Amino acid sequence: MGIIKVAFATGIFSEFGNKGSLPWQGHPHQKEDFIAFKAFTKDCVIVMGKHTFASLPCKLPTRIHYVLGREKVTAKNGAVADAYLTTGSHDIDLESFCRSLAKHHDKDVVIIGGASLVRKGLDFADETMYTQFHNRTGYKHDVSMPLLPKYMGEVTAIESHGENESYMNITYYRRKR
Repeated sequence: MGIIKVAFATGIFSEFGNKGSLPWQGHPHQKEDFIAFKAFTKDCVIVMGKHTFASLPCKLPTRIHYVLGREKVTAKNGAVADAYLTTGSHDIDLESFCRSLAKHHDKDVVIIGGASLVRKGLDFADETMYTQFHNRTGYKHDVSMPLLPKYMGEVTAIESHGENESYMNITYYRRKR
């Protein structure tokens, strides 16, 4: 049976989204974040809200896509998810749902967005990948990440890319069970 993971990114002022996209579009180190995200989520079941799925350019290869939301949406290229749970994301026990997916598919399950799902997932995730984009003035955004929990697990690795005013850090956490 797989484990539960969360992958997400913010700016230093809790910026999370902007008009259905990432606030730090064009950041010089965004490519490194995409590479790390791809490795962290490869061959996993990914769970997300409808807005997150609608923001994807297409279905992400090697992953099974579960979308939570009252209406079925498509990725930008018109692709449909592998499964839709057409109930409100607030109406389910997210931990039980993710653990049942991990058991059913015998794969790791990764929660990737939106902000409220990520925040809920951080309370029980076995592993977390958190990227923080640094820009002294912040990023224009319309979605913020709620306060992060004090404990996301033990830090297992940190990657830093860039320097001065435009850099990012990727921190990996593992919770002891």
